[in-house]
Amino acid sequence: MNNHIRSMSEVLTGIAEMRSQGDKVKALQDVNHVVLRNLLICMYDPTVKILLPEGTPPYKPSASHEQQGALWREGRKLKYFVEGQGGEQVQPMKRESIYINLLESIDPHDAELMIQMVSKKPIKGLTAETINKAFGPIISKKEVVKRAKTAAKSPAKPKRKVTRKKAS
Repeated sequence: MNNHIRSMSEVLTGIAEMRSQGDKVKALQDVNHVVLRNLLICMYDPTVKILLPEGTPPYKPSASHEQQGALWREGRKLKYFVEGQGGEQVQPMKRESIYINLLESIDPHDAELMIQMVSKKPIKGLTAETINKAFGPIISKKEVVKRAKTAAKSPAKPKRKVTRKKAS
C-alpha cells in the first residue's frame, strides 16, 4: 500500500475510523511522515501558534484529481504559518497568499484538513494521546496561559523616577 498516492485526509480519516487505539497507533506509525507529524502538531498542540486567520479563506478548490498526494510534498510550507518556525518573518499578506496558493494546489479534502488545522479543530476519532503514543510526546499537554491573565496576577513594578542633570 503506497500512502503517498492517497490524500493525507483520506489516510487520517481511515485511521480515525479504526476501532482500537492500538490499531490507530500502529497505522500512524506505518504512515510516519514528517509532514503528517507537523500537521498533527499544528492541529493539536495548544502551545503552537498559527499565524493565519481562522476560517475559510477565499480560494478555489483544485478540480484536478492528480493533486491527491500534493500535500505530502507541499507540506514543507507549513513552517510559514507557524510562530517560531520562521513564519513571523514573512509579511502577513505574503503568508496568506502562500496559504491560499497551497489550498488551491492540493486535493480539496486536504485543503479542508489544512483549514481545520488553522482553526485547531481536532480530527474526530483521533486524540492527542493516540498521536503521542504513536510518535512519542510530540504534542504538548500544557494549556496555553493567556497573557492578560498572567499580567494581571503579577505585581506591578515600581516606576523609577527619572532625573536629568542640568546642563551647565
